[in-house]
Amino acid sequence: MKLKLLFVLLVCMTLFTAVVTGDEEAAVIAIEEDAGISEEATGNDEVITVVLLTDEGEAALSALEHAILLATEEAFDYLLTGNTDEKKVFFDEIDSIPALITAFEEKADLTRPEAAEARVFFDTVIEGTAGMKTAADTMFASYDEENKTAVPEDVFAFEEQVDNTTSHIAFLWDVQSASRTEPITLDSYRLWLMSVLLEASEETYAYPVLGDATEKDDAIAMFLTFDTVVQEAQEVYPDASFDDLITIKENLQAAAETLFATYEIEGTVNQDEFIAFETALEAFNDDFIKVIMSDEEETGTEEIVAATVIVAETTG
Repeated sequence: MKLKLLFVLLVCMTLFTAVVTGDEEAAVIAIEEDAGISEEATGNDEVITVVLLTDEGEAALSALEHAILLATEEAFDYLLTGNTDEKKVFFDEIDSIPALITAFEEKADLTRPEAAEARVFFDTVIEGTAGMKTAADTMFASYDEENKTAVPEDVFAFEEQVDNTTSHIAFLWDVQSASRTEPITLDSYRLWLMSVLLEASEETYAYPVLGDATEKDDAIAMFLTFDTVVQEAQEVYPDASFDDLITIKENLQAAAETLFATYEIEGTVNQDEFIAFETALEAFNDDFIKVIMSDEEETGTEEIVAATVIVAETTG
């Protein structure tokens, strides 16, 4: 599988064109107390107004999140296929995470009193990524490449680390989402949809690896989320086309459901069906580039930051 290529290619998130002055920036976003900002933290009786994450901060957090998701998929791919190349790519992804953490911390000032809760969430993310690597080492050590089996407890321990880490990133997105006052842009809708597909793919891998029907339910839920989001996007931007992404989603979902059905009957993954799912993912890579390049040509935007897609919580 070429998910490493996907991560390398997801480098074209265009910055929002609106320019915010220093005074305006301080008044853009109102974070309510239930987002973790108390009167004690601010020293004021009024709700403080701050920008939690700039566009570059969002991009940096998105890049980190997707490195985590892609690393997880590579780990599961290795367990399903016994292909040691996938294990190597997992470690390449995991080893890239400290630099992505540093990049995020440079773009997002979490030292401010009003960002105290976000700082706690992010510290848990840092701990979680380290825990993922440790759990993966244990899981891989118990893995039998010939029979493609690993100690179930080790696999579940790895998945638990992944879930804990991504859930705290989701909390960060929730705080950021509560702070947004601007309408969702067309680019953000497209990036959101791409992110949903990537999350659905991760859950698709997790189901046969863990044998837990909850993972299948989560994958299907993400495909349904795509339908909801694309319908909303089409209503907001009726002149825009989402056809390429809809086709990608339909192909991925069809391949995933075929994989699920055979797995449930035979108790094992059909390799031809697995290859079909991976082929659909590679088509996702190609169409992502086409969509992004088309956007750049239409908008003429010159400012680009390296990033992956914005997760659903960003704009949900």
